Amino acid sequence: MKAPSKLLVIALIAFATYFTYQKFFKEDINYSQDGSVSFKQSDNIPEAAEDHFIRGMEAYHENRLRGAEAEFNKAIEIAPNYTQAYFFRGNARSQLQEYDEAIADFDTLLLLQQENVPAWVNRGFAKLSKGDLEGAKADYDRALEMDPNLVMVFRNRAKLLNSKGDFAGALSDLDRVLSLTPEDIGSRNNRGGLKARLKDYEGALADFEKVLEMDASNAAALRGIEATRREMGEVGGE
Repeated sequence: MKAPSKLLVIALIAFATYFTYQKFFKEDINYSQDGSVSFKQSDNIPEAAEDHFIRGMEAYHENRLRGAEAEFNKAIEIAPNYTQAYFFRGNARSQLQEYDEAIADFDTLLLLQQENVPAWVNRGFAKLSKGDLEGAKADYDRALEMDPNLVMVFRNRAKLLNSKGDFAGALSDLDRVLSLTPEDIGSRNNRGGLKARLKDYEGALADFEKVLEMDASNAAALRGIEATRREMGEVGGE
């Protein structure tokens, strides 16, 4: 299977980076209005490495990815066990579409810190971006073992499973997404489509109708209802 488009890859990595920042690093990183960055100090990391990391984060925040990568390189040269530097250098390299190098950074991080959930998540995104569906799924599986409430990972694993033809697995993941975020219109429409594909027409209609309760003009739900009723009629007329 070919790798996702360039725009999709950029969107996936940007969202993954935002997600991991919001969920795991928000309390550690503070951006001031002038663009400078302060960061919660790590244990046993030399000050010189911390300084390079802070400059790397400033560049990363400004989307100067090559500059960020260079500063993270210097931080890692000084402190080869600097897990946060590996994480953000891996993110920068993913956004630069240097997926093998990004995966290598996450590999090293996971050797140092095996329970680092964001690293499993973002390594999965990097693998997905280069078309390694099995590798991406394995990383998503591991992340979800450690944190079973990662809505975004369930959502993206559902898409991956759907693309592989594992409709039952995709449906199970969307069930989990909607148990955690019942107002997720996109996932509810996707689940409706999957149910229709699996010939659970009543279940499909229920999902599409629930979407219309939340958004009466939702085009995807309206199309889904029309297509499902047409399919029901064709099946009933056989």
